[in-house]
Amino acid sequence: GADPNTILLREERLKGSDGCCSCAITSEEYTPLIAACMIINLKVADVLFEHPALDVNVVCAGVNQEFGPYKHFTALDMARLVKSHELVKKLEARGAKPAAALPEPPWPRPEQEGTPEVTMAAAEPGHEAKLPEVEPHAAEVVQQAMASVL
Repeated sequence: GADPNTILLREERLKGSDGCCSCAITSEEYTPLIAACMIINLKVADVLFEHPALDVNVVCAGVNQEFGPYKHFTALDMARLVKSHELVKKLEARGAKPAAALPEPPWPRPEQEGTPEVTMAAAEPGHEAKLPEVEPHAAEVVQQAMASVL
């Protein structure tokens, strides 16, 4: 299966406030869980919560291409931002913390980022996270929704 802690990057070009032709290039990092929180998709979040390797405390950043990271956030920060009390409760029950309470990730990020391989001993016997039948392609749903949100 896919790594639930994969950090995806979305680039944005922002024009200067005075309407001039210069623009700033920024990027937003996000994980599938942060994306699910952004669009308040409880079904996708619940599927991710079932994955034995899910880290609810992955710290992502907003990054300016010239100056580096300018903000940090986690899934809990995002759930609070969108005011999803149900997601906040579920995240806190799993030990989620805000980015301010966690170490900042290195910048630039190392080449390989995400979950180290999980041995079968790390998962509960017979445990397998399955997508709900109504959303067989949850990762695609999150990515499509992210494209429309950002």
